[in-house]
Amino acid sequence: MGLLRFILERVTRFQVFSYWRQLPDPFSKVRIYVTPDASLKYLRREETAFTSDLLQFAHEYVKPDYCVWDIGANLGLFTFSAAMMAGRNGHVIAFEPDPKLVGFIQKSMSQQSPNSAPVTIVEAAVSKNSGEENFQIASRGRATNKLESATGSTQMGGIRKVIQVKCVTIDAMLGLYETPHLVKMDIEGGEFDALQNATELLSKVRPIIYCELGPGGQSVLQLLNNAKYQIFDPSCSEESLLISDAEKLQNVLALPEEISAKVTAQRPTPQT
Repeated sequence: MGLLRFILERVTRFQVFSYWRQLPDPFSKVRIYVTPDASLKYLRREETAFTSDLLQFAHEYVKPDYCVWDIGANLGLFTFSAAMMAGRNGHVIAFEPDPKLVGFIQKSMSQQSPNSAPVTIVEAAVSKNSGEENFQIASRGRATNKLESATGSTQMGGIRKVIQVKCVTIDAMLGLYETPHLVKMDIEGGEFDALQNATELLSKVRPIIYCELGPGGQSVLQLLNNAKYQIFDPSCSEESLLISDAEKLQNVLALPEEISAKVTAQRPTPQT
């Protein structure tokens, strides 16, 4: 299996394999342009190719007319599923620094329903400072690309190459784009740096946040806790978690404490 993976990673890197995939229900009207150079999972058939927790989160938490920020958009799986849920009066802002992945998102934009929310692409990484920084392209899938300053993941498999990308801060973007009702963040260990300079977002805007936790995830949880957010397991958000329990999760749902009871009460009951 290890040798097969190695061969597939090398072949898909040097050969341009890209194609349309239709998302599983309830997003069956959504088509996105994918490549195994982002992740080998896109070689799988049907719904196993897609990250089910992201689709579930979009379905349960993105409401009509929402503005959604997708920080670390990758190929746009969450971008376009959220756009469908937000509807034509919503808006999705997709932040993605990798120019190749941005190109795929742009292709996918042309295939979306007129009833979906418009998508705006910001070709930049979100971090603690504005400017430029080295951005590492993963030897394996581009889904694990990261800023040089971020901790990253062992799934990178090494560094293919380094490029310079534009960096922006969350609070600076609040002055340029519509404020979000909901933020999804998956930036390979750069989450704490991005949230450090998101004072206005956390204190005034106070969106729902879905955040990946990597190494150093405890710092992210402590920051959100200090901002009076309650932390939940996205797959079972009935009761908030202690930081010591939440840091064991790969992804967390963070809700402003003033709305957490209302939001979790409206969540559909899981099927048994």
